[in-house]
Amino acid sequence: SKNNVLILLLRAGYLTEKTMNRRQFTYWMAQLIGWGGYTLLLVLSSLSFGDQGIHTFKVLALQVIIGLCSFLGSHLMRGYIKRQEWASAALKRVIPRMLLLNLLTAIGAIILIHVLMLTVLNWQEFRPIVWSEIPLYTFNVFMMYCIWAIFYFNFHYFEQTQQANLEKV
Repeated sequence: SKNNVLILLLRAGYLTEKTMNRRQFTYWMAQLIGWGGYTLLLVLSSLSFGDQGIHTFKVLALQVIIGLCSFLGSHLMRGYIKRQEWASAALKRVIPRMLLLNLLTAIGAIILIHVLMLTVLNWQEFRPIVWSEIPLYTFNVFMMYCIWAIFYFNFHYFEQTQQANLEKV
């Protein structure tokens, strides 16, 4: 499970405040907890819809793939945001750009998810992909990235405010 992976990473020393600075540690823990929780919700939701028979593994694997692709997309967005220095830019400049970045990343994640569905999971044998539902799936991932961006920028705002208060003292 996701908790076991997290525990293994912590025990192996890959995720400690000694191996990375506090900001990096906070980022990775937030990513693992956030996307791990999202993936867990997807898995539990899939299990609650009943037995998929011999295809249960494929359905659960798809939920993990969705979680991993979402995680990857947000991590790539973070790299772009850092390179563009959006965390210190004016909100009126960042918001439209962030919405576009969220949309483009959601489209990329949906493409990757569907490529993996067709190649790794051989999904067409189990259930044909309903291509007309792709916009709805893209919107869902887009909204998850918007929520992620709100957390990401709020963390930076809080951190900058805290730093400004320390400098006043």
